[in-house]
Amino acid sequence: MCTIRDDLTPRLKAFVGGAATTMNVLPSPNIRHNLIIQSAMNTMKMDEAAAEQFLESSVKKPTKQRLQQAMEDAGVALAGSTSNTTRVNAALHQAIHAVIGNLKRNVVQGWFLLVTSRSRDHMLFTSAAYWLEEDKFWKLPLGRTGILTGLTRGFKYLGCLWRLREPVNLGEELVGTMATGHLRLAVQFLSEVRTNIKDGTNEDGIIEPCRYQKYVDTVIKMDKELPKSCIEDRGVYLTDGDDPMRAVF
Repeated sequence: MCTIRDDLTPRLKAFVGGAATTMNVLPSPNIRHNLIIQSAMNTMKMDEAAAEQFLESSVKKPTKQRLQQAMEDAGVALAGSTSNTTRVNAALHQAIHAVIGNLKRNVVQGWFLLVTSRSRDHMLFTSAAYWLEEDKFWKLPLGRTGILTGLTRGFKYLGCLWRLREPVNLGEELVGTMATGHLRLAVQFLSEVRTNIKDGTNEDGIIEPCRYQKYVDTVIKMDKELPKSCIEDRGVYLTDGDDPMRAVF
């Protein structure tokens, strides 16, 4: 199973980072399953039917200490369970959650360090409420720059430095080439964090299917507020900006 996970993690990072359309930025449950199947077939040298059967088999869980450390590193809550076994499919989905959790951590850290010069732990609920009001955290110039800074860290984590064009001449700014969904996913990540700070809760929305549905809702909500063109705008070039189907799932 470890060899499948080692194949799946870079496969998912390349899929998310290299997505040209909004639909593929945050993989749907069906796409995630297909990615797992492809990794299983590739590493185990088996056909699709055999891979499906293998994914339903049970294996021993890693030690609780090791599992807890891995999930904490990814910012994912460790659900309580007394069983010492798990299905292969479930374990590989945890690997997917870990990648999305790491992406979120990078985006969030980038925004906070640029905008507040401090970590999220230092933000008061009153400040969180201020930034959430009228979506200031991504609509105000400083908030937008913070979003781009966070996405820069996110693309570096995903291994997609080719999406970033560094400034060459004085007065130029870094430009991120991305699907509309990358921008929207960053907005969702930061909205989750600020809502938690404002409400004094710890739930970051990582549990599926809630996360994917929230992503779809965010895409539809923001579609009318973003330019429908592929023209570079304040450091952002949207690869699917002029796609009339970019918010259709």
